[in-house]
Amino acid sequence: MTENKIAERYARALLSLSRDQGHEDAVHSDLAGLAKVIDESPELKAFLRHPTMSRQQQDNGIDALFASRVHPLTHTFIKFLADRRRLAYLGDITQAFETLHREAHNVLRVTVSSAQALTDAQANSIRDKMADKYGKTIELSTRVDEALIGGFTIQVLDSIHDSSVKGKLDALRRTMCHA
Repeated sequence: MTENKIAERYARALLSLSRDQGHEDAVHSDLAGLAKVIDESPELKAFLRHPTMSRQQQDNGIDALFASRVHPLTHTFIKFLADRRRLAYLGDITQAFETLHREAHNVLRVTVSSAQALTDAQANSIRDKMADKYGKTIELSTRVDEALIGGFTIQVLDSIHDSSVKGKLDALRRTMCHA
């Protein structure tokens, strides 16, 4: 079984359990925070991936790191992963949980990169158009990329719509090189 399948299976089970127990929002919040900490902390990554740590050392580390910082269900889940020697998958599980949570709540993440910062009106217009097109609540993130020269790109899932000056110049360059 691939790592993504393993992570998705655990994430799906945790989402179902947290929903059944009425703690979905708390667990979602915990996992979002964990994803950020795992991404930013080489020490935590090393702890999660340590292959020879004893069960007692893992329990002590998990209690010290998480017991007072996360919901009891999240804490129990992390201990469950440790018991199954699956702590190394925690980062992937947090990502899979986020994806499943968005799907369950009909939320679509859209990223807009523009040569200049978008105004609130522009961002709202893009959000509204994407909501109409996809029939979902749009979670819009924006970023400035001066290399675009002008215009913008919109990333939805794995596709990118490029309406930037740089994109048009690149397309023209490819056309002229193959002509």
